[in-house]
Amino acid sequence: MGTKRLAKVGWPTWTPPEANGSGLNMALEVGAKFKTDLASPAAWCPVSLIKYPNGTEGVFPHIMDRAKPGSIGVLANGKRFVNEANGYYDYVDAMIKATPEGQPVNSWQIADSRFVRKYPLGMAKPLPVPLTPYLLNGYLQKGDTIEELAEKCGIDPQALSKTVKEFNENARRGEDPEFGRGETPFNRYGGDPKNTPNPSLGTLEKGPFYAVKVLPGSFGTFAGIDVDDKTEAPA
Repeated sequence: MGTKRLAKVGWPTWTPPEANGSGLNMALEVGAKFKTDLASPAAWCPVSLIKYPNGTEGVFPHIMDRAKPGSIGVLANGKRFVNEANGYYDYVDAMIKATPEGQPVNSWQIADSRFVRKYPLGMAKPLPVPLTPYLLNGYLQKGDTIEELAEKCGIDPQALSKTVKEFNENARRGEDPEFGRGETPFNRYGGDPKNTPNPSLGTLEKGPFYAVKVLPGSFGTFAGIDVDDKTEAPA
């Protein structure tokens, strides 16, 4: 489909610039049809935007951090919206559906000080890599309390405090009654086997607290040339 066509969606993509849609354009020129009536036009992936020292901006896919214990994803209303340890497509699909119409589609991945020194939070690396560069360029937000962090991110502070409190109470028992995080082999595989009783659940309670803004992104597209069962493109 190509980055130019995908860019029309208005969200960042992990697709390389060399994927410019030229193959699709050639097919359309000879009468092929462009199929878009799919469950999703793209292979969604949660991403964050990182500013590099040379002034350019990069796209980082959130693959390794979401299932680790001690972090959650929330919307601006301060509430969780998904089992964070599920697949990257599931995360973005849930984010899109949970965002009220007319509001920007984004979320925040939030963690405490123990998490960020042990696991990656987006592009921010654990020890011994310092967090300072990510704080200075605005990639990470930091607050001594959950409420302070919420204010900096534009999240409802009271709602986020309630969300974290309830999440912590359940996480101590290794449970997530709201979304079932850590109940599947896939969830546990992405967690930390040394963390008990649930490899994918841990509390957020040791300040300072950190957050990175997460946007809908993609690895590529599902929309493309319409073909039949012989992979031929009927005109």
